[in-house]
Amino acid sequence: MPIMTRIATLVGIVLSSAFLAAQTPPDEHHHTAAQKVDLHIKIAAENMATLPAGATVEMKGDEDRCKDLLEGQTIVASSVNFQDVPVCKVRLDVVITGFNVNRVKVDLASYKEPMEIKVNKAGSAAVSMGPKTPAPAGGADSPPPSH
Repeated sequence: MPIMTRIATLVGIVLSSAFLAAQTPPDEHHHTAAQKVDLHIKIAAENMATLPAGATVEMKGDEDRCKDLLEGQTIVASSVNFQDVPVCKVRLDVVITGFNVNRVKVDLASYKEPMEIKVNKAGSAAVSMGPKTPAPAGGADSPPPSH
């Protein structure tokens, strides 16, 4: 096969691959293990408008590739930020005076903003990620419209 034909074939393959890669939209809410994310976490506590001084969130890696991950942040204005966190499963401990430690496990491969952790005094917490969907007009408890 002549050299020019080989070069033309290789160029065609490279251009086809580039075109196909450009046509596949990235999934903005699925992260790979090689990536890092910046976590922005809102914290809400049962029956508290503001959190007491000294409240913290401690993050620990929960997998072999993240076993050395250990970081803590003081909660300021009901939120914490962790920068350049490897995408893996982590354990978040929310420590608030007067509450049992609230522990949640999060897989950062599915991390979406905003992330919110709602804690209660008994030590159970709920995690939500992603935008909130608005309630339907009239509210969930409204009777159906009459005709």
